[in-house]
Amino acid sequence: MRGRLLASSCEACVQACPAEAITLAADDPELNPDLCSLCGGCVAACPEHVFALELPALRWADGKARFSPCPDHALSQAPLYLAPVQSLGMGELAVLWLQGVRDLEVAPGRCDDHLTPPLQEVAGRIKRFNALARARGLPGFTLSRATPAQARAWRDQADQP
Repeated sequence: MRGRLLASSCEACVQACPAEAITLAADDPELNPDLCSLCGGCVAACPEHVFALELPALRWADGKARFSPCPDHALSQAPLYLAPVQSLGMGELAVLWLQGVRDLEVAPGRCDDHLTPPLQEVAGRIKRFNALARARGLPGFTLSRATPAQARAWRDQADQP
């Protein structure tokens, strides 16, 4: 997690952080790295793009990108990367769309240890993105939850060399 700008005073990141890792001091967001769970909620919530979560380029031959409900349950082994779904803001959705991704799949589960926001928040962002795409005559995203069997297959794929 890193900060891009020095100042923002809207408090969207503070309200979005389930770990209470962000405070505003003199209108500057301060991140406590010891509390941050890297869920990406602040990245998606911040209209000023103060925070960034570096994600690898996601390219899928089948036009699908897969996500984890929790940063600690994400998979980072090649050829599979499951990023935390909370990190999907409008900018991240645009990048995925430009890479040809049209289907977003989320592994089943909810990590109560990290107080991950419900999928409805991400679904709302996707709905807003899709409205912008439709207004331009372009296709949007589909969002679905994977079955436990599909998630096991993803993990098996990640374990293969």
